[in-house]
Amino acid sequence: MTATQSSYEQLFRRLGFGASQSEISSAMSIGYQATVNKTVQTALNSPSNFFAPQPGPLTSFEELHATLRSRNFTNIKALTKKIHGEELPAAISWWLNQMAKSQTPLVEKMTLIWHGHFATAINKVGLTSLMLNQNNTLRQNGLGSMEKLATSVAQVPAMMIWLDTYLSKATHPNENFGRELMERFLIGVGNYSQNDVVAASRAFTGWGFNPTTLAFVLNNKQHDNGSKTFLGNTGNLNGTDIISIILSKPQAAQFLASRLFSFLAYPIKPRDPIAIRLASTFNPSTGSIAPLVASIATSPEFISPQAASGLAKQPSEYLGGIMRALKVNISTAHSNILMEILNLLGQVPFNPPNVGGWPQNAYWLSTVTASTRAKVANMMVTAGDISPVSDLKPSERVDGTCSFLGISDASQSTKQALAALVKKP
Repeated sequence: MTATQSSYEQLFRRLGFGASQSEISSAMSIGYQATVNKTVQTALNSPSNFFAPQPGPLTSFEELHATLRSRNFTNIKALTKKIHGEELPAAISWWLNQMAKSQTPLVEKMTLIWHGHFATAINKVGLTSLMLNQNNTLRQNGLGSMEKLATSVAQVPAMMIWLDTYLSKATHPNENFGRELMERFLIGVGNYSQNDVVAASRAFTGWGFNPTTLAFVLNNKQHDNGSKTFLGNTGNLNGTDIISIILSKPQAAQFLASRLFSFLAYPIKPRDPIAIRLASTFNPSTGSIAPLVASIATSPEFISPQAASGLAKQPSEYLGGIMRALKVNISTAHSNILMEILNLLGQVPFNPPNVGGWPQNAYWLSTVTASTRAKVANMMVTAGDISPVSDLKPSERVDGTCSFLGISDASQSTKQALAALVKKP
């Protein structure tokens, strides 16, 4: 595999939010494989994996329920306005600033990827604090043990509210989480039966959380302790057993490998030869996610022409990259404007459209979103630091802009468009 400068640029875009020319040059001096290893290892060892600070005081679960129980419409309306009009925009700007400033952008990229994969939305979850709690769970576990990540996500309040696990009792098991765990999260359609859904749902009965600490709680009185048969395994299975059994199946390895490759390179199916090859060295029941990410980044397909044009940037990824390049910081005062922009672009973080997360590519492309992206870029250029380009001679600014943005392989038409702008006063 021969890596060119554009290969390094793409690596930093896909495993982060772009890089400066000096970062690209440093990476090229140590080689592509070493750069991948360094990027992944640095992210694994990063202090960014700790529980990150939350943006300001947040409404508690108990406060929300007390307000709802009061049935006072004025109070409910005021609290809803506070959550969606103040807390959510602040949380979004906080996360975008994390993407722009983090010394380990792979940590934030994996958090974004898993947010789309293990999708939950504030529209149902109700509280920004619960969404941030899940966000930090993804951040802490995004490159570690796959089984720990899946179990941790299953036990956060946001997921238990989103898919109704906390309502599931031995006498009335709720099938939402058991079904989506297999269909969307871990193994994919066609690899389980309705009987498996029923058994899994029984195993997750009694799951809940402490409303004050948000810690996972198992209510034994509401848990089904009967024998269950799930994917060929029989016994008094609980929820963690279900996750372990799913992840032990080869189909789970292929499904998860295909999902990560699709997020980092271009969309593929679980039965694609690439997914099968990647899955051959990835055991999700015992292994970590980091080596799989490294395998994807060092695969020949990752730096192929198909990968170069294989993904349209998600709006939050697009904005995070611009903010990073231009050293833009979004203040709390501008949080609502940022959320409005993201809404126009079709992606409000912490509020995906459904359990499937956000679709890829064509979903982001329309005349409206293209126009909005151009306007946003212009706003960011006005607010940001463009001295690496503006300090150059006019004759150097086209190549300087391409270098600054990490697009050394820019097309001739792009360069001609930039040259026309340079000539303007």
